[in-house]
Amino acid sequence: MDLGISGRTAAVAAASSGLGLATARALAAAGCRVAMCSRTAERIEAAAATIEGDVVPIVADVSTPDGARAFIEASVAALGSVDILVANGGGPPPGTFATTPEDAFAGALDLNLRSVVAMCYA
Repeated sequence: MDLGISGRTAAVAAASSGLGLATARALAAAGCRVAMCSRTAERIEAAAATIEGDVVPIVADVSTPDGARAFIEASVAALGSVDILVANGGGPPPGTFATTPEDAFAGALDLNLRSVVAMCYA
């Protein structure tokens, strides 16, 4: 399927596994140049090596505003611009509502809202 995004640039946060990695793969397969990040160099470099296409692995922790901004700044430095932003993150650890501590929800909210805002402002 032609998505009409070939030649565009994309930044995919939290892309060393799971949905982030699958999204980075799909964007690269669609012809995008992709910057992808993870908190650890080993994981993001290994993930990037599994993707055919123009990919740039970046070490950044998007769970903090400074880390989110650093990811976007590094993406722009590597790609020239960011046309598509995939603000992937995570949620609280698996479990039931009753057994999940309130601070886990607060952390998930920070990751999935505040980090997205920081990446957009960058």
